[in-house]
Amino acid sequence: MRRFGLSVCSPRVAAVALPLLLTCSALALASAGVLAQRTQFQIDPAQSTVHFALGDSLHHFAGTFQIASADIAFDPTLHQIHGRIAIDSATGNSGSKARDKRMANEELRAGDFPTVTFEPESYTGDVSLSGPSQIQVSGMLTLLGQPHPITMPMSIQMNGRHCTASGQFDVPYIAWGLKDPSMLFVKMQKQVRIDLTLNGQILQQ
Repeated sequence: MRRFGLSVCSPRVAAVALPLLLTCSALALASAGVLAQRTQFQIDPAQSTVHFALGDSLHHFAGTFQIASADIAFDPTLHQIHGRIAIDSATGNSGSKARDKRMANEELRAGDFPTVTFEPESYTGDVSLSGPSQIQVSGMLTLLGQPHPITMPMSIQMNGRHCTASGQFDVPYIAWGLKDPSMLFVKMQKQVRIDLTLNGQILQQ
């Protein structure tokens, strides 16, 4: 039977088709929910490290900073990522108390800017929820209150719920507003190499 140009199926066909349609719709919604599911990287600051290295015309020195807080969430299907990693500006340890005090008070101005932060915004590459992955993470590094865009390669290693993420990048600290520590006969490099290692647990949301 046709009404107003539309086909009207019989009650028997409708009785079979309607449950099938509802089942397919439910499966489609469930699949969309899985695809949109976020993965939380719950980072343990005590088990994570920030290494820095800088050289001059005479020697090379390196050290560490402590991570104050860190939390990252990402969607491995949509390549979305957000969160914040905060590094304690006053915790620089290069093995020289005088140099570390000068670095905290005069160069990083920890009293005014207690943290250096990185906020990821996007990444390229695929994150596997088991085994190793290689990605490129882009975001904003805020130093002395000023944001700077950076992109760093990161290696991801998943082992069950445990995750280790390691990345490396250079900071052109003089161009970004820090003092040049060079002296008359000692010329410092213009970039600091940063090695970041994050350890934590993966949580599905």
